[in-house]
Amino acid sequence: MMSEIQKFLPADIPAVADLFMRIFRSRGEAAPESLKIYFKELYFNSPWNDGTINSLVARRPDGTVAGFIGAMPRSMMLGEQEIRVVVAGNHMVDKGAREPFAGSNLLKRLLDGPQDLTFTDSANEISRRLWEKVGAATLLNYSLRWVRVLRPLSYSLSLTRMPSAVPALRALLAPALSIGDGLGRLFVPPPDITAAGMLTARPLTASLIVSGFKNIAGSRPLRPVYESENVTWLLSMARAKEQFGELKALAISERDEPLGWYLYYGHRGDTAQVLQVAARPESMMRVLNHLFVSAYAEGCTALMGMLDPRFIREYHAQKCIIVLRDMYTVAHSRNRDVLRPLLAGEAFLSRLDGEWWTRLQGDRFT
Repeated sequence: MMSEIQKFLPADIPAVADLFMRIFRSRGEAAPESLKIYFKELYFNSPWNDGTINSLVARRPDGTVAGFIGAMPRSMMLGEQEIRVVVAGNHMVDKGAREPFAGSNLLKRLLDGPQDLTFTDSANEISRRLWEKVGAATLLNYSLRWVRVLRPLSYSLSLTRMPSAVPALRALLAPALSIGDGLGRLFVPPPDITAAGMLTARPLTASLIVSGFKNIAGSRPLRPVYESENVTWLLSMARAKEQFGELKALAISERDEPLGWYLYYGHRGDTAQVLQVAARPESMMRVLNHLFVSAYAEGCTALMGMLDPRFIREYHAQKCIIVLRDMYTVAHSRNRDVLRPLLAGEAFLSRLDGEWWTRLQGDRFT
């Protein structure tokens, strides 16, 4: 008999966490308690969770779980109208389920929910095709990534994973890498430290995001709803992510005039991963430069982030490389007016607004 698609309940957390370990971590042992706690916080304790939108499980006749798809409720503004949004994630089916349609049935049921928009920013090629088969659109504008190289030779070596595979090798190569990175400035100019020094940086808080977001993205036809309680929870959860290092979050101003902010994870000797860059249009170049200077001071070899299509000229002017990787943003809506800003690249959408920031994307649980 086929599994039945049902609402994800707190009692299902141990089974879903075990399935997560088997599918996404390729480990057969039972899920650690920390992972179960995280599932509860993410899917049941979110301030956006009002009980009307639920994650789903595929339940076998014997009551065991054969599959899961996560649903994280969010809110966005479409013009002056608030709409309900679901960020879908952790779509998985037990390899031994022998149910070829379990995955598509989970996705179809989720898309049939009461929300106005469903999207994910972490679809691989297989997942992207499945979404398209059920009527979703691949948003290439929001699937592009930008890369800003800071230390060319060190960045190139980091792509081989040799230094991380042999920790002592990094120290041994440090003098040569320093010389090589210096020579690399002839081809990849460093960020402007002097210009960054003319700006003021202070710790980014939820209140600064909430108060400044209207000036940052108020003209966007589709944009997130940022409120104090929601953003406080979101930042707390984002700071718990461990894969890419500590989260640095700074608000940038000039003579007490707010220009924007940025959030990124950074490890010395590795590529910094940017969670969000938000700035007034006329200030984006300076905010980007300040971000690059900050990451350079932290010892990062490069930065990578999700492209905001409206600022592709600014990223290009700041010596960024635009790439398309095997991680797509796909979206589904029954209302073409909702999809139109996304297809046109006019929406405000960042890694902070999708699934990428969660610990389920890459972190280890012990």
